[in-house]
Amino acid sequence: MIVTCPNCATRYQIEPDALVPNGRYLRCVKCSHQWLERPSAAGGAEAPEEDNFDDLLSPPRRTRRPPARRPGARGRTPPKRSRLAKIMPWAALAAVLVGILGGVVLLQKPIVSIFPPAAPLYAMLGLGEPAPVQRFEVRNVITEQRRDGDNVVIEVKGEVHNLTNEVQSLPQLIAVLRDVNEREIQFWKFNGPVPELQPGQTTEFTTSITNPPANARSLIVNFAAPDPPPAGG
Repeated sequence: MIVTCPNCATRYQIEPDALVPNGRYLRCVKCSHQWLERPSAAGGAEAPEEDNFDDLLSPPRRTRRPPARRPGARGRTPPKRSRLAKIMPWAALAAVLVGILGGVVLLQKPIVSIFPPAAPLYAMLGLGEPAPVQRFEVRNVITEQRRDGDNVVIEVKGEVHNLTNEVQSLPQLIAVLRDVNEREIQFWKFNGPVPELQPGQTTEFTTSITNPPANARSLIVNFAAPDPPPAGG
């Protein structure tokens, strides 16, 4: 049955048998008011015993529904992202990086031509052009000056060493005269004494120039670049 607090009108649900036979003193949980609640058919029944005075009431049970959450309300459980949606940003980033790296590799020559210091960076990454294999070494070059009548002759002597473990054809040599500022002022080409060198073999060469320029101050010997093929050949 439902009973109501006379002071604050709060309603409570109790079992009817709890008021039989003489009623029961009740106390409101909300306002702490106390009153005697009698059974409806009790009439002028005697007052209940004092040991019932401290009985407390509990509000009637109500079924509470959780509040409906509005779209966009705080605390809303976010929808689960699919696995593909999680992977897509990383896949896009990887595609961009691959595109940039591919462009850097394909444009290596233009980049190096515009910015030469980039060449060592390419070499560090293993992307540079392979260094040519050094097959020969010029050693112990000396010069001697002598007079031949009214002419001044400079004789040049030195050695060429085969650095490889294979037979190598000896390329043509070139002697270059330079001035005090290391600028080239005259050169001439000459052939070695043998057409080829065995593995690890060393051969001596000799060449000379008559009446060199008066401003010549130094001389170097190196290997001459191959002559370009004749036009139309």
